[in-house]
Amino acid sequence: MKKRWSLILRLAGLGVFSLITYQSVRSEHGYRNYPHQYFYWGAGRLGSDPLHRHPLPPPSPDAWEPEYLCYRQPTWPERALVISALPAFATVAALTAGLDRLGVREVVTFLLSAPLFILAWFYYVGWLLDRWRWRLRL
Repeated sequence: MKKRWSLILRLAGLGVFSLITYQSVRSEHGYRNYPHQYFYWGAGRLGSDPLHRHPLPPPSPDAWEPEYLCYRQPTWPERALVISALPAFATVAALTAGLDRLGVREVVTFLLSAPLFILAWFYYVGWLLDRWRWRLRL
């Protein structure tokens, strides 16, 4: 049984994740206030200060601060990746939330675990497709 789909899907998933991460780092949302508060991966916000050592001051009622209102629509590659690898992202979200309570930064947890879970998920889906094709040939 050849493993074409498992290789293709893993490379595609990791490639799209890498491009979204690169775009997030290069964009104005990426490192705008990273050392103290948040990193924006795609349209999602990741906290870099889990113990709240550098809290933001509360917004004044007269003005809307951009730190509190930074939201953008996800692009189609972001939506496609998150929908196609939904179990991987759900696992990463649970892991990130759990380790955030222990004081581990969400940025570090997400950027280290998401590629691994994406690779594992797409390997599994590719393995199922390869097995299905192999059985059809028999």
